[in-house]
Amino acid sequence: MLSCPATIPLSSRTLNHLAVRIRSHRNQRRSRWRHLEPGQQALLTLAHLCIGDPYTRLAAGFEIGVATAWRYVQEAIALLSSAADDLDTAMRRIRLLAVHDPGRHPDPDRPGRGPEAVLLRKT
Repeated sequence: MLSCPATIPLSSRTLNHLAVRIRSHRNQRRSRWRHLEPGQQALLTLAHLCIGDPYTRLAAGFEIGVATAWRYVQEAIALLSSAADDLDTAMRRIRLLAVHDPGRHPDPDRPGRGPEAVLLRKT
């Protein structure tokens, strides 16, 4: 088996955040054992999401089955999506955190806004 080491541009904070969510989910479900530890499952998921590695390659790299790799990724994605805000809440937070410049308005859907009033535009 040939392997190709790769680097993933992600912080340890991101990896630990997902690993903690996976660990607490396993404790809630009283899962007895898994092929991968929570940190490895988080790395597997983030490798799939960040790099787009196919399940067959991930399964070979982590020495698990393709179906197991798919289940682990789907489980982690479900945990991340359950913790995410809905779109309305996210937009409210963005509006609260936005810097109120004189030429900008916190509501990006405001009718009649000019190109200079686009929220979060890079200048």
